[in-house]
Amino acid sequence: VRGLPQPGALPCADQGVRVNCRGPGVVKTGMTAPILSDEQTTAWLLGITPMKRFAEPEEIAKLIVFLCSDDAGYMTGGYYPIDGGWLAG
Repeated sequence: VRGLPQPGALPCADQGVRVNCRGPGVVKTGMTAPILSDEQTTAWLLGITPMKRFAEPEEIAKLIVFLCSDDAGYMTGGYYPIDGGWLAG
């Protein structure tokens, strides 16, 4: 996933089309609820997540809204992890 934005961004950049990618960690949603209902799995995931918590959907949405906004108008070809520190660890 980290390498996907660059090939798409270059041919479109001069047309003002921006191609960026976000890399979420574990997000608390209905989709992850069955996984997170298992105490052992939850403990393991929290153990390997430096921030020791899972993301709220709103946290991911805010990054996406920003990347789609004019405030990110000069950003293209980027990969933006929002993973509680997984890549840093």
